[in-house]
Amino acid sequence: MEELQDAIEDAQYVNAISNVDDGPRPVLPWEIPTEEQMTQWKETVTAAKKKHATDPEPFGFDWTLRQALGFFLFSAYLKDTVRDYVQINFVEEVLRFKQARGSARRDTARRIIKNYLLPLQQKEG
Repeated sequence: MEELQDAIEDAQYVNAISNVDDGPRPVLPWEIPTEEQMTQWKETVTAAKKKHATDPEPFGFDWTLRQALGFFLFSAYLKDTVRDYVQINFVEEVLRFKQARGSARRDTARRIIKNYLLPLQQKEG
């Protein structure tokens, strides 16, 4: 019976947040760092670069895209603002291919070949 009550409460919560005009609210507040904390973080990231000489320059384009959030934001920008879907979708598919294993990797490779590498099929007629 307790599980049923939990399910009802979950459904009520989902219904409540779906009816809010600006979307769901986060459960935990997001702390905005102070200038001092940002400076300390930047120094930490820059010092870590010195340990790993092969890493891209901190806060540069390559470094930003290497982070999952940075890549997501760049991808969203290209899709929403520039309306460039094909090239960024190709990059996303290649990343999925790199992470896939087994038959999923084979399926992803086939999808990449079919969608991006083979010439477009022309209708006969």
